Amino acid sequence: MNEDAFNMSIRKFLKKVGVTSQREIEKAVRDAVASGAVGDADRLRAKVILSVDGIDLEVAIDGDLELSGHRHGAEARVVPRSPGGPRCGRLRGAR
Repeated sequence: MNEDAFNMSIRKFLKKVGVTSQREIEKAVRDAVASGAVGDADRLRAKVILSVDGIDLEVAIDGDLELSGHRHGAEARVVPRSPGGPRCGRLRGAR
């Protein structure tokens, strides 16, 4: 395995995930604020599930999206795949 090429492909993927995620979240939050579904002082809980086909990896990353300017960290936890479950895995209790 070429470590440099692997590292660069991970960085490229994560950049794509980050840019796309930020754009989608910003649009959805703006729409929700405009419709009155959430207020400026609300905090939204976010979760991303990262899985990689071909290896046993599924990680849930949880965090808060602060609309009022307060900052809180995010946490990551490894979620084991369900035995015999779908290839991409599934969170416990997920439907």
